[in-house]
Amino acid sequence: SAAPSSAVLPAMVLPLNEAMRQANALLDGAVVVGHDLRHDFKLLRRFHQKRVLLRDTAFCSLLKAGLDAPRPGLPSLRGLAGAWLGDASLHRGRAHDSVEDARA
Repeated sequence: SAAPSSAVLPAMVLPLNEAMRQANALLDGAVVVGHDLRHDFKLLRRFHQKRVLLRDTAFCSLLKAGLDAPRPGLPSLRGLAGAWLGDASLHRGRAHDSVEDARA
């Protein structure tokens, strides 16, 4: 296979601790929107995110109430995208793609 283009790769790869420090600095005071962010925050060792600055679609009861057949537990992003955006094709038959998640 062909080597990735240098336009796709970062010019510098940071050590893990520095990357986490910079990511957490960006998140301080920011409104964070996403789906089931618990796992993302756990990986960043971010256990202090202010709830007032968090919009997590997995825990939004209004969004879950709009599903045709809500199941117990958290709704999937695919289920929410299908019910609210008319697009149930999210990740169907493909690997997980965080960019596709963000677009949904």
